[in-house]
Amino acid sequence: SPKLILQKHDVIDARKYLVAQAGLQNFIRSIVAALELKLPNTVRFNMNGQGVMQTWEDVYMAEKVYTQCLGISKRIYQCHAYTHEPQNKLAYFILEEHNERS
Repeated sequence: SPKLILQKHDVIDARKYLVAQAGLQNFIRSIVAALELKLPNTVRFNMNGQGVMQTWEDVYMAEKVYTQCLGISKRIYQCHAYTHEPQNKLAYFILEEHNERS
């Protein structure tokens, strides 16, 4: 959670190249490249407390369906803060999304 992150770290800074990516899949790919992460096939991805996805394919499909159902033409993700703990195989991001409707 954000509170837990702030307890562990004095300063959390979102790098410039992690800001303003269109689409969740593009955002995730930019993070993987920027932080030189190895992205496994399985994941525990919390979708705003609405469910936990187990694979990246499910994550991307859920976003696509959600976006289409709400008539959203473009979603921009902005990273405000993150923590990366390689020893625990953990990355946590605090995101804001902006939706443009068609």
